[in-house]
This record gives sequence, C-alpha cells and structure tokens, in this order.
Amino acid sequence: MTTPRNGAEVILDLLHVHGIDCIFASPIAVMAPLWEALADRRARGQAEAPRYFQCRHETLAVGLASGYYKVTGRPQAVFLPTGLGVLHGAMALRTALQERTPMAVLAPDTLTYGELPALDPGPEWPSLLVDFAGPARDGELSVKWAKEAKTAGDLVSELRRALYFAEAIPKGPTLVSVPFDLLMSPIPFEPRPVIAPKPVQAAPEQLDEIAALLAASAEPIIITEHGGRAPAESAALIALAESLSAPIFEFIMPAYHNAPRTHPLVMPGPVEPVLARADALVVAGSNAPWHPPLTALRPDCAVIHLEEDPLRPRSAYWGYRTTHAVAGEREPSVRGIAERVGGRLPTPPADRARRWKIRTACSPTPPWPRWRAPCQRRRSSAPSTARCPRRPRSSTRSSPRSRR
Repeated sequence: MTTPRNGAEVILDLLHVHGIDCIFASPIAVMAPLWEALADRRARGQAEAPRYFQCRHETLAVGLASGYYKVTGRPQAVFLPTGLGVLHGAMALRTALQERTPMAVLAPDTLTYGELPALDPGPEWPSLLVDFAGPARDGELSVKWAKEAKTAGDLVSELRRALYFAEAIPKGPTLVSVPFDLLMSPIPFEPRPVIAPKPVQAAPEQLDEIAALLAASAEPIIITEHGGRAPAESAALIALAESLSAPIFEFIMPAYHNAPRTHPLVMPGPVEPVLARADALVVAGSNAPWHPPLTALRPDCAVIHLEEDPLRPRSAYWGYRTTHAVAGEREPSVRGIAERVGGRLPTPPADRARRWKIRTACSPTPPWPRWRAPCQRRRSSAPSTARCPRRPRSSTRSSPRSRR
C-alpha cells in the first residue's frame, strides 16, 4: 500500500506533469511542507522538478516568471505569502495581466487559525496575517481568475483549472489560495491527462472578408503594441505589411520589439500624423491604437481590431472606432489574412511601398503629435543631462543630508 501524500507533494506532482519548469517563491513559514517535499525528493536522488527559486520580494518572483515566459513561451508557477504577498506582487501581476502573460500563482492561507494543534500555522496568523477577504479576493483585480481551495478535492481540481485558464486565451496570471491545512493533510490524487488549451482561431469566412476589404483599400495602415510577441507573430505582421505595401506603426509604449526597425515598412515615430490618410486601419495587438481616442478619421475608414479579446472586456475604456472585431489567436489570424491578400494582390502596390520608404528616409526625427509636444520641447531646450520635468518638485523638501 502506498503512503498517502500530503497537499504539498501533490502540488509538486501536478506542476511537474503540466510542464512547469520553475517555482519562483517569495517565502513564508507555512510553505515548509513544500520545502520538506522538495528536500525529501532530493534525499531520494530524484531530480528537482520543478526547480525552486527563492526570491527576496514578491515583485521579483512575478517578474521572473514573466521573463521566463517571454523567453521560452512556457508559463511558470509563483508562490506568494498569503494576502499580504499577493498585495505586494499586485503591480507585477497587473502588468502580467495587461501583457497577457500566463502564470499560476499559489498563496497559502489557513482554515483553522491554530485551533487544531496538528495544523497550527503559527501565532502570527490569527493576529497579523489573515485578511478578512483572503488571498483570492486580494488578487481578483490583478489576475485573470482567482479561486480559494477549501477541501482536499478542491486543491487538485482548482489547480488544474488555474493551469488551464492561464494558457487559454486571453492568457494571463491565475491564482489559487491554498490553506496550510491542505498542504499538511493527505490529498487523494488520481493522475489524469493534461488538458492543454488549443488555438482559438477566427472563422475562415471572416478572414476572407477582411482580406477582401484590405486588398481593395487605397491606404491601409497597421498599428501594433504587442503584436510581435513571438517570432512567428512578428513574421506574420511583416508578411501582412508586405502583401499590402502597408506601413507598421507602433503605439507610444510597445511592449515588445514587434518588427525589425530596419525594415522599410516599419515606420519611425507615432501614427497620429498620418491617421487621416488611412481608409483601413489594422489594429493587431494594441491596448490603445492612437491618442486622443477621438482623433478624426476618414468617414469611410474601416478599423479592424485583431486581438485575443477584441474591444478589451477587462479594460475601463475602449472608445476607438471599430468596424470589425476579429477574435482569436493573433498569429494565425494575421497570417491567414496575409495569405488571402497575397492571393488577391499577387503584386503588392509598388508605388505605395515607395512612398512609405521615402517617408522613412526623410524622417530622422519622429513627427511628434501635438499632445506630446510640450514634453518634447522641454527635452530639446534642456541640457543633455537633464530629465524631462513631469512633476514639479517641492522646494521645501529637505535633502537627505539636511535631515541627518
């Protein structure tokens, strides 16, 4: 008969089976069952899988998981110390949510507060560490999905759901609150096949419609912010631009190196000065395509939003004109449109490509729009070592030396 395994051992098994390479943890004492499970495996000569990395701050733990995914394309696990740790890591989690970076976050809690001696998490829990809401509620606004595991059956099923939801589009961080009681208690665990999310793609007839619209347009423009997150996505963007002889502009804060800057169709500077020329705008992965949102466009201009979740359902605002919303994985959608446009336009318009190439060559300095002009003027008039003054500093604030 096999020895029953506690919740900590089951968590390690689940993470390993789901392809998690690393655990990035900001530690707290109630994670001891996890440390003991890792130490026991090492003592038995087993490989450390997942590998455990102890971090000095919650933001660092979340940032490492985010960076690991951006380099490898593989989501990782993060352990944060209960509600206070989730709140400390909230800014990094919010960034991961905005960037659609998947990861599974686990945060310990308690169900019995020390009333059961065998499951006592320590005197600091009922006095200092317990929030009325709990880690799952603390993290709700910063993650894609959050849930509290309350029973032995919950632990396995909710962690499986969290790992699936993190990678299902729109991708993002998920959080499971795991009580110390479950880390210490025997947990029934039945191995099951991993449910891996499959690409969700736009309907072929919608891609046909978009390709026909773009092939007939006289001045298409592509706008992106995170549409070149992976090499395949960047290649699809370039393929679409080349099939149309259309320029690619990046919004003011690109999250990735979306396309090679040396490509003649990748434009320097912002898109706002040329928006009025476009009769078709492809917004391929951008939290905001231009500013101000109500910038005047041509009355007949089509605006096509290609995104995992068009119109940004989790955002407080989307007031940009949108005539077509293409939901699903961006890379197959952009690539599919590029292939269809290529069938309709075997020879891309050479004169259009030439005009944009000339604009690139003649624009060594980006043509800043009016809403960025004051800051740009301050930069140009200030000494080279000065920073752009975004906020006036108080003249009464004492220096560190004067406070000694």
